[in-house]
Amino acid sequence: MIEAADSRARGAQLTLEQNRAELRAVFAATNPGVGRGFPRSATFRWLTSHLNARSVASAALAALMARPMWAWQLLGGWLRRNA
Repeated sequence: MIEAADSRARGAQLTLEQNRAELRAVFAATNPGVGRGFPRSATFRWLTSHLNARSVASAALAALMARPMWAWQLLGGWLRRNA
């Protein structure tokens, strides 16, 4: 019984060591097409390459239209400061 537990423990340790080695290899790998800096995911790379003023303005207007009371508060605060 003790020998079976020891062999299972050794097997678990070996699996953990292999997983650690694989993770280190993945994070240390250099992919010449991707680079190692931010952003690493394809989604963020796409967003940063396609982000422009029109998309930012569209998102800002959508946020203002979704919460009109917030927009009036923002406009009122801006008018009070500039008066």
